[in-house]
Formats: sequence, structure tokens, C-alpha cells
Amino acid sequence: MNIVLGIGNPGRDYKFTRHNVGHLFVDELLEKYRIPLKPSKGDYLEADVVIEGERLKVVKSLVFMNCSGVVAKQLSALPTFLPRQFIVVLDDFALPLGRIRMRRGGSSGGHRGLESIIYAIESDRFPRLRIGIGPAGEDAVDYVLSRFTAKEMNVIGESIKKAIEAVEIFVRDGIEDAMNYVNFWQEGVSG
Repeated sequence: MNIVLGIGNPGRDYKFTRHNVGHLFVDELLEKYRIPLKPSKGDYLEADVVIEGERLKVVKSLVFMNCSGVVAKQLSALPTFLPRQFIVVLDDFALPLGRIRMRRGGSSGGHRGLESIIYAIESDRFPRLRIGIGPAGEDAVDYVLSRFTAKEMNVIGESIKKAIEAVEIFVRDGIEDAMNYVNFWQEGVSG
């Protein structure tokens, strides 16, 4: 079963902060498919989406970013969990605002939410989709917890739409095609 986990911080105060791009992604994806989130038995909300006959479990964590591994551990206990079908969507302040990057695995790159997930499931071999929120100011903590401006929200909104398309390709055609799509789109943005 394909699973996409959007990570961020719970609560109204954090909803439109830079660190919550993963949650904004989940909200937009489910709005596109007109499916509401529902409570789960874990520390997350969930919904099921069908993309061209393929099931995707969409998950929004209810724990703070640095504890995202709690949710990943709960998901990894599902009988159908496979790391290669588990994709995490998160912010990245090292990427320029609106850039997206998809990888099949690797290190946390210093992102504590991703680090928590790697530690919890004892693997870094799962796809991740990073959405740029940079350039970061001098104090990264204050920066990631700050809100987007209206102009920045327009840029992030476009990036989230492309990230949704990348996840749809991931579900339908696999990680390689999804990464190619992201790279092709990025070339058009920067070219």
C-alpha cells in the first residue's frame, strides 16, 4: 500500500508557518479529491485516495515536527507497510522558496522531523519530497516557525500543486518517473 505522510506541527498557531508545508500539502491533496481526513488509531489523521486504481493512504501527523518518528513507527507496524511505498512530504529551508526535490532515500540533511523518522523505522531507504521554504534567515528556528507572506503563499501553492502531481506519478508509475517529473519541472522554473 502506498502511504504519503505530511509532517508539520499540530494546532492553529502553526497552520500557515513554513515548517507546515507537509500539512498544507495534505490539505491541498485531499481538497483536490474532495475527501476529508478522519481520526485513526494512531497519532495521525488519515484518508484513502484512489489514483487510477491504486490506493494511497494520506496521513497528516498530529505530533510536533521533531517527533514525527512516532507516526512513522505506527505506520510501519501496518501489515502492508513497505518503505519503498512510503513517501514523506516536508519543508526544506536549504532549498529556495518553492523549489521541490524528490529522492528515493538518504540522510536527513539536518531536518529533525526526517531524522526522527529515520531513527524510528531504522531506515533511510524511503522516498521523500522536500518543498523549499528558503532562503533561511540567521535563526533557522524563528524562520521556519514564521508565516508565509501572501506573495510567498502563491509560490508555495504552485509548488504544492506540482508536488501533488509528483505523488500521483509516484503512485501510478513509480519513484523514477516521479523524480524525472520533478526534475523536468524544476528545469522549466529555473530556465
